[in-house]
Amino acid sequence: MLTCIEHNDLDDFKRRHTQRWLANEAQDSALLRLRQRPDGNPQVGLTIIDAQTDTVLHTACMSVGRQLTLSSGAPHVLAFLASHIVQRHWHLPGLFAPRPASEDFVDAYARLTGLRLTRVKALAHMELTALTPPGRVCGGGMRLARASEIGLLASFRDRAQQEGNTQLPFDSEASVRADLSAGASFVWEDGGGQVVCAASLDMERSARSAYINHVYTPAALRRQGYATALVRGLAARALEQGKVVSLSVDADSHGAISVYLATGFKVCCTMDNMRLL
Repeated sequence: MLTCIEHNDLDDFKRRHTQRWLANEAQDSALLRLRQRPDGNPQVGLTIIDAQTDTVLHTACMSVGRQLTLSSGAPHVLAFLASHIVQRHWHLPGLFAPRPASEDFVDAYARLTGLRLTRVKALAHMELTALTPPGRVCGGGMRLARASEIGLLASFRDRAQQEGNTQLPFDSEASVRADLSAGASFVWEDGGGQVVCAASLDMERSARSAYINHVYTPAALRRQGYATALVRGLAARALEQGKVVSLSVDADSHGAISVYLATGFKVCCTMDNMRLL
């Protein structure tokens, strides 16, 4: 018999399950990054257990009125979770989950409600433990971003959001300021001193891994090796600290994926962003 336990204390929920998520970090990274939301929407941690053995079978987090974040799980467990959400009368506008758990949950939820969430974006989660030898080397170099470049970097992130058709609200300037204060924002300058690419490196992602994020090159400057060079530089920095390097990229961006594969990254899983359209 399955039972769903609700946790209203998000910090306690994370403490209980962090080691479980770290053991499956590629698929459970979104759960590891859970934070209290500034918009005040309630977040409820969900633990599904086998009541007879008291064994944890699945974890998830419901940001009520916004999104459900899932770990991987067996189809019958995901069907039980869908039933629990329906019984609680929670509105479910979105889902973020690894495949195939995303598909299994969506199918179960549709059977119960007649409502089917649609995939609006898929992310390939990639990891690297060793760099391949460099190919073509572009001019310029990597450096830490400066506070005077907040406007430029925020515009890069805004454009990346627009090009990626990301529907969730995003404060680009606050995001840049947070990375600058953490020493996590980097740029690639060409030989003339122009910033041609930017990215961030989160060395505190977990004890195991560092995370490269917000990689962006303006359209007119692409295919010149700037993003590859910056990602290689950031990856080398993380590897020197004994970290596995991870990043996520649009699963339909075959060109970007091929570049990362050539750098030494491997695809670990695919994460689906599903919305009720």
